[in-house]
Amino acid sequence: MSSVARPAKPLSPRLTKTSLSAVTDAGRSILASGRVELTRSRRQFSTLMFSRISNLNDARPPMRTEPREKDKKVHAVEATGKRTLWAWMIATFFGAGFWKPGPGTAGSIVAAAVWWIFGQFAIHFHGSTAALATYQGWVTAVAALLLLMIAIPAATIVAKQSGRKDPQIVVADEVVGQWITLIAAPVNWQFALVGLLLFRLFDITKPPPIRRIEFLPGGWGIMLDDVGAGIYALICVQILHHLLK
Repeated sequence: MSSVARPAKPLSPRLTKTSLSAVTDAGRSILASGRVELTRSRRQFSTLMFSRISNLNDARPPMRTEPREKDKKVHAVEATGKRTLWAWMIATFFGAGFWKPGPGTAGSIVAAAVWWIFGQFAIHFHGSTAALATYQGWVTAVAALLLLMIAIPAATIVAKQSGRKDPQIVVADEVVGQWITLIAAPVNWQFALVGLLLFRLFDITKPPPIRRIEFLPGGWGIMLDDVGAGIYALICVQILHHLLK
């Protein structure tokens, strides 16, 4: 008799579920172990890098906490907390520099007002003559020169005591520049106003070589740049005066 092959018995559902769960559990355990190993590797790498960075920081020389002498010379002088009364009075032109906003403009306005008031008194007592105009010009020039000579050391002192290279409260430079502008100008409010506007224009724009003059040390740089602006404005005022004759 010929033997007939019997068909294989199908796996029972219980056995199939057991096998699948076993495979799934094995896969999960493999993934979990892989994650654990990866986490351990990351931790070891982080620990190694941190230790190396710490060693580098320990080997690095300590940072300099105090400024070097070279840096001290470059930076502006520190405020001393002291105030020399005469220097502050001259440099701020008796407090005009504390006017806010625009202490520079305030100094120019005060200078133009002083020039105009003095001219009006001179006209009242002596009359408006050509000789008076010459006298007014000489008085203005001498006043500007005297204030310049006193204000240079005063501005230097105030700059050191305030801790700033060019303090805004120093307006003696604007006063000197404004008086230079009005030398030999007709004594009236129209030329006082024109001179004020022209001087402020040149003082703000600072055409060459005024910008370079600012880099002079101490009160020289503070004062002489406005002297340059005053000379520019003086030339313009005189040209305008001769054109209007």
